[in-house]
Amino acid sequence: MLSRLRPRLTYANVAATLALVFAMGGSAVAATHYLITSTKQISPKVLKELKVAGKPGPAGATGASGAGGAQGAPGANGTNGTNGEPGTKGETGPKGETGNAGGPAAHWNKVVAKAGESSANPATIELEKVGPFTVVGHCYVSGLNTVAATFLKVTSASLVSESNEAEGEELEAGKEKQVTGEIAASETGEHEPAFAGPSEGLFAAASTNGEHTIDGAVGEAVFLKGTASPACSFSGFVVGS
Repeated sequence: MLSRLRPRLTYANVAATLALVFAMGGSAVAATHYLITSTKQISPKVLKELKVAGKPGPAGATGASGAGGAQGAPGANGTNGTNGEPGTKGETGPKGETGNAGGPAAHWNKVVAKAGESSANPATIELEKVGPFTVVGHCYVSGLNTVAATFLKVTSASLVSESNEAEGEELEAGKEKQVTGEIAASETGEHEPAFAGPSEGLFAAASTNGEHTIDGAVGEAVFLKGTASPACSFSGFVVGS
């Protein structure tokens, strides 16, 4: 019987039952006598039933989002990755052809104090040197005149063209060739000045192996000061490569 009543036993049922008991008592004194003032007056079994949770109420509305938390400390640096494998070396391109090295023009203006006794035994002076080519001034007496002439000396086989020649002449190493079509000449006793310049263009020369070439022009003079000394004067320029 008790097992049938227990599922229906609630706080409201208990309160109603107590009220009915008080009413049946017939007096206020009886009600005061049975007034429950402490949980100790209630059977533990009844308290246990009273503590049974009721049905859950409906869910409340969702609350507002809370403020964001402080930023966390930075994490530790990761380890470096391993180096990749070196790439393969590219192929070397073909070597370009060697160009001709152009150089600045070399100028000279030099004198010989005393003429040599003959064209075979002249007083000489080195005027300029470019590669295997050396420009040389000859100053000598020829009959009654003092003469100034310019030659080109080579140290390797070359082709030399005078200013008045279109076709070059082959010249062996150690040999020299006059490169002016005209020469400066004046009577030695009179010491009158005379000058000869390039009358028919430049002279040119090239080594037979093609490694060196020059182009030049010369001027020659005797007794420019109208005195016995200097006997010969030489001027000119050459461009070599």
